This record gives sequence, structure tokens and C-alpha cells, in this order.
Amino acid sequence: MRSYFCSIGRQVIVFAICLLLLSNIFGYYGIISSQMIADIITAIIVLILYKIYK
Repeated sequence: MRSYFCSIGRQVIVFAICLLLLSNIFGYYGIISSQMIADIITAIIVLILYKIYK
């Protein structure tokens, strides 16, 4: 169940926020880099959750 929330969190919440913010700030390059930034933020969130629930 946790993996489901991590996947949904990345695709819906983190990616959408990154896409909106970075496209407004950097334009085309923000759209391109938003996937990478969303993956990095999600990895950090997953590592924090792993440390908490370990």
C-alpha cells in the first residue's frame, strides 16, 4: 500500500507541482526538467519514509 502512495504521489502530486512551477519559471526547459526533479523529490520522500517506518 505504501508503494501505491509513493507512485501516485510522484505521478500526480509531485510531478504536477514541478510541471506547473518549472514551466512558469523556465518555460520549455522547465517542462523537460520537471520529470527529473519530480523523481529526485520522490526519492528523497521515499528515503525519509523508509527511515521512519523501518
